[in-house]
Amino acid sequence: MKRWTRKWEQVLGNDLKRHFEEIEYEFEMFKSYNEARAFQSPSGLFELLPIPENVPSEYLELAARFNKVQHIMWKDPRSMAVYNMYNDAAARLSGGAGP
Repeated sequence: MKRWTRKWEQVLGNDLKRHFEEIEYEFEMFKSYNEARAFQSPSGLFELLPIPENVPSEYLELAARFNKVQHIMWKDPRSMAVYNMYNDAAARLSGGAGP
């Protein structure tokens, strides 16, 4: 687990709150102005990272939320597929229904 966690931490850092805040800010702007803007976020990084079952759930939840917002904003079916993968992994990790 430590190896995968280190990989995610190297790519995203330890402060996931700022990533969540960036995603939510852009989503609120989209809802307010009904216009999707490209924004700097970990977008392509999630595709590069493995989706192991033992990565901390916060990282999986961040990846799931980002891809759900991308799907809503850009109507990208690939984002929804990636969202489902991360959401399912987070649900299995927590033993619940997911984020």
